[in-house]
Amino acid sequence: MTVDSVTLSALPRRANWIELPFARPAFFSTRTAGDMGRSFETENATRVAALGDLGLTASDVAWVKQEHTRDVVYVSERNSRLKSCKSVRVPAVADGVLLPGMAKYRAAGVTVADCLPIYLHNNRDGVTGVLHSGWKGTGILDRALEILGADTEVLFGPCIAGLCYAVPAQRATAFASEWGDECVENRGGRWFLDIRRANLGIADRRGVRSVRIVSDCTHCNSDLWSYRRDGNAIFGLAAAVVLKDDHQR
Repeated sequence: MTVDSVTLSALPRRANWIELPFARPAFFSTRTAGDMGRSFETENATRVAALGDLGLTASDVAWVKQEHTRDVVYVSERNSRLKSCKSVRVPAVADGVLLPGMAKYRAAGVTVADCLPIYLHNNRDGVTGVLHSGWKGTGILDRALEILGADTEVLFGPCIAGLCYAVPAQRATAFASEWGDECVENRGGRWFLDIRRANLGIADRRGVRSVRIVSDCTHCNSDLWSYRRDGNAIFGLAAAVVLKDDHQR
């Protein structure tokens, strides 16, 4: 598997969004966009405004109720080739969204902080999606690729780098036992966890031919939100959004 990396500074911007290099229009919100979090009872006006900069309304985007799971929802039941992923109504409790070409939604979205956003597109079935992979939810990419197959374009958005993600020893041990010793490191008696490396291993084992990575660390890049850096007081969520078609280009 080949791995290609790119930095945010080299990428174009649209208002408060960074446009990512992908098969479909893919975006990641910056700190200046504001907090992209939402309640399913009330819509976040800041997020509505930011989506408007992409030509989207709130109802255009399929969101899910994220709870750090490994669950992926496939929004339409009309594509018989993807029977392994049950169709559900959105919002549902999950951390990944897959949209076929005929789904009523124009885009899929998740919110992230230091966790890894993963953008997916399968040309064979015309399915586009996005995942939220934190330390608890690592393995969600395996679920999605089980559905889509190896012939899927994969892009990793910005996340906290392994050098910055200090975790308790118990968490590091459990993570390493599932995803490999290479995904954790002990430096000076402190344990660090590498979510990106774990997901690269998943993609490789699933037979994906290439992965593109946005190498920026959310903790190091002040243009992005970071839970670990900003703390609860001023912490906000970024949105990762991918359109299911390219008519907006």
